[in-house]
Amino acid sequence: IYTRFKAGYVSGPVDAVGQDDQDDQELAVDDLVRVVPLFDAPEQAETVLAEEQLTPPDVGHLLVDEAVARLAADRGVAPVWLEPLPPKVTLGAVLNDDVVAQAKTGLVIPVGLLDDPANQRQSPWLLDLAARGGHVALVGAPQTGRSTFLRTVAAGLALTHTPKQVSVYGIDLTGGGLDRIEAFPHVGGVATRSDQARLTRLFEELHTMVDQREAIFRDYHIDSVAALRAACARGAIPELVAPDVVILVDGVEPLRNEFDQLDAPFTELLRRGGTFGLHIIAALTRWNELRAAVQPLIGQHFELRLNDPAESAIQRAASQALKAAGPGRALTPERLYGQIALPVLDEGEDDSIGEELAALAQRVAQSWSGPSAAPIRLLPDVLAPTDLPDEFDQPDQIPFGLRQDTFEAACFDPIEDQHLLVFGDTRCGKTTLLRGLVQGFVKRFTPDELVFAVIDPRNTLAAGIEDDYLGGQAVGAKDAQALAAAIANELGKRTAGADFPRVVVLVDDYDIIAAGGTQPLAPLLAYLPSARDLRLSVILSRPVAGAARGMLDPAVQAIRDTGGSGLVMNGERAEGVIFPKIYAEQFPSGRGKFVRRGARARIVQVANFQLQEQNSAP
Repeated sequence: IYTRFKAGYVSGPVDAVGQDDQDDQELAVDDLVRVVPLFDAPEQAETVLAEEQLTPPDVGHLLVDEAVARLAADRGVAPVWLEPLPPKVTLGAVLNDDVVAQAKTGLVIPVGLLDDPANQRQSPWLLDLAARGGHVALVGAPQTGRSTFLRTVAAGLALTHTPKQVSVYGIDLTGGGLDRIEAFPHVGGVATRSDQARLTRLFEELHTMVDQREAIFRDYHIDSVAALRAACARGAIPELVAPDVVILVDGVEPLRNEFDQLDAPFTELLRRGGTFGLHIIAALTRWNELRAAVQPLIGQHFELRLNDPAESAIQRAASQALKAAGPGRALTPERLYGQIALPVLDEGEDDSIGEELAALAQRVAQSWSGPSAAPIRLLPDVLAPTDLPDEFDQPDQIPFGLRQDTFEAACFDPIEDQHLLVFGDTRCGKTTLLRGLVQGFVKRFTPDELVFAVIDPRNTLAAGIEDDYLGGQAVGAKDAQALAAAIANELGKRTAGADFPRVVVLVDDYDIIAAGGTQPLAPLLAYLPSARDLRLSVILSRPVAGAARGMLDPAVQAIRDTGGSGLVMNGERAEGVIFPKIYAEQFPSGRGKFVRRGARARIVQVANFQLQEQNSAP
């Protein structure tokens, strides 16, 4: 089907005549007029016309040439193919005003340069932690840039957000140099695999944050993290240092193999943290390091070069293309490639990146005058008794140490705990604990309300007890049996509800007294179940060594079965389970796990009551 049309004529000459000269312009137009002969003109006229037509007119500079020249001068055509991503890019090259403006709208972090060939665009790679649950996983083989990614995240947060907007904590289990970010005011601390106490303490702090935020959501009627950010920006929630907390985890596999007691707390953070503004960014060697039940909790997943592209959770062919890529080249879930930025502003030598990052952290810290992130609180190696509540603040319970989870006093309650079993090897602080409990009892009870019965083969406890409080003492197995029989005779005369003095039986180094199966506490076994009504408390200590056999002792079993609490101090894990799911660990002197029925085990630091004795000595 043919359609008639008339095309525009653009090949005429460019009019170079000025607009003001109308006459000349009209003349120029007349010169272009051609006389067309009639169809019946004489042949001579036709011949002349044909000869004139043989001479081409002088059209000068054509209009189409002028248009092309102007278009070429004004703009160029974008190339079809962009330059490939650079092998190295710095965070300073990625940051610009637009990136900073986008970062301030939420928890958006610049982490590198992203290549989008379909749209012919290479733009800053922005990681939005407010999307898809808030957790991120980066999977890659060793030496592919996993630790660099975590440090870049920390630096990107520090350069685009204030410590009032976000707090950062690090868990470095691979030795990737994550401790270089500690100087940033946004960073509360970094725990490494060499300090298990700090690791445990960090997880306790994070779980405390989750519980605190859960209460804040309930009390302030907050229903989302976005609402929490808005409320913190208004200053409506002074309890929080920052609405968002970012946890950088370098290595997840050690949490399952070497620090298995931290595996469950880590999983709990993944499940509950995203709801309350805690975001985990984990660097893994393989995607299967996370349990199958936990993997759906990770909303954003990126991949570096994998040793086996078949393990890719994004696309095997796209991962195969990274086989020849250098460190930092990553694959996104949208099957785009990006280059992770180095955590520095200016490109320098590879060996100096750590130093430049530390220098950057110092610069940021010097420019910030407000409050920093809450640090990881650690128990002191030596706790003075004066740091514990006195008898007026705690009249009914006997404080003996400091809890690691809340940094409140750990107390022995004669009513709730009734009895106490202390396990610990030599020089762990067992005897010091017994001395402290003696002092606490003496400060809170009169001689008419309290009496001690001391069974101590080394004869060190009785010397610190006043005669008015000391009801009996034994240093050998036979004497211990006689003392226990005398106590049992006294308890047999008591009736429930009557006012009798509390009897506290102190047994130090029970393994020595009970050697050979003598069972020195056998006369008291019948009274342990009714100890609360009879006002009886047994405090017994023994080593962790041989605990597997020692737990079969009738006295130890009776104390456990009647609800006695426990303190497991320094010892070998190979000795087995001492309390349900509780093993001995390598603790510093004075530290242990306090186990109370119905409550989770807590690490405590026992006060060094010898300091008080030395200070009070003449």
